[in-house]
Amino acid sequence: MTEPTSNTTALTVCYDGACPVCRTEIDGYRAQGVAADFVDISQDLTSLEHASGAPDQAQLMARFHVRDENGAWISGFAAFCAVWQRSPKMKTLGKICAQPPIVWIGEGLYRCYLIFRPLLKR
Repeated sequence: MTEPTSNTTALTVCYDGACPVCRTEIDGYRAQGVAADFVDISQDLTSLEHASGAPDQAQLMARFHVRDENGAWISGFAAFCAVWQRSPKMKTLGKICAQPPIVWIGEGLYRCYLIFRPLLKR
């Protein structure tokens, strides 16, 4: 289900609404006022069908993805950094974490999390 904001050039955040951890994370972003269109990819991909270069549903379900204001797709830890940079409370953290080597370390930790994510969905 897409929940667009009033900003038509906002970030598009694709999340797995069937994952309790993912839902909690997204609820936190909404509460912080992140300017984004949130798309629950476990329910509906119609809003992404015509997006240039959009990953397929399997790819979107496998990793966290966002589409930035310019239409570029970002995934993994870098996608979290992109969201954080648009959060009034986490902007500075997002800018710091997007820089090497922190973004590389974060990506490694995120990949470790992905190993255990299926267990968390149960």
